[in-house]
Amino acid sequence: MSSDDDVIHILKWCISLWRKTVTFFFPLSLLIGLFQQTDFQSILENLTVITTAFSESVKTIFTWYYSKNITKILEIHNELYPIFIKDKHGVLYYKTYVLVCASSFLTIWTTKNKLLYPAYFPFDVNSSAFNFYFAKCFQHVAVVILIYWNIAYDSSQSLLIYLLKQKLKILSLRIEEIGKNTGEHSHVLLKEAVKHHLKLLEFYDLLNQLISWSVFGAFAAITLNLVSTLLMIMYYSDNIFQTLYYLASLLAYPMEIYLSCYYGSKFITITNKLVTAIYSCN
Repeated sequence: MSSDDDVIHILKWCISLWRKTVTFFFPLSLLIGLFQQTDFQSILENLTVITTAFSESVKTIFTWYYSKNITKILEIHNELYPIFIKDKHGVLYYKTYVLVCASSFLTIWTTKNKLLYPAYFPFDVNSSAFNFYFAKCFQHVAVVILIYWNIAYDSSQSLLIYLLKQKLKILSLRIEEIGKNTGEHSHVLLKEAVKHHLKLLEFYDLLNQLISWSVFGAFAAITLNLVSTLLMIMYYSDNIFQTLYYLASLLAYPMEIYLSCYYGSKFITITNKLVTAIYSCN
């Protein structure tokens, strides 16, 4: 094995270790820290991130468990019509998360005497300056990674809904054209349309298994986060940077499911139009 391969192997091992640490230890440390708190402010501070951390852990587990579904979905995608992705609705989504990252950078240095969130660590955080800033930097980096994972998971599931919507739209247009053809060619087009529709039904079933529980969990987490964040802004925010961070988070929470809801509503509309297209093909 060459030295370059050794470096790549070490980097992959470090990334894997860090991913597992953020996926499992970070939510667990927040959960233990939650039960150690006695005042309502600390509990709210913990809740604003613990639900997001656990939500991302659940998404990671479900994505791993249904990884075969993703492979099959991509196979169906390659079999059917090519899709060119061009949509403006994701721009606001990404800008919102950039704002959250930037405000969290400011918050970490303006809250000098306490951690970003109350949490448990296997060492005494207050025994030395090194321990304190190590724990604080760990939380900050973990939050930034959670934001990145939010973008990755939520945009990917929105992309899959978008692909299904566009393929169904193309199928609807093709079915409308069947009635304009006569003879044997119309029967060939009809058979192809039926086969493609069956493929899209399989696409839908696989996608439903992949994202249904994660979307449900996202709705539950967002509801709790919105309430706790609003209470933090109204009663416990200490400075302008912390207020900015919570305001950015308040905007980011609904954006987690905005794209999925938007493309999902478009999918329902096109599904209804498919019925009209079937009747229009004579």
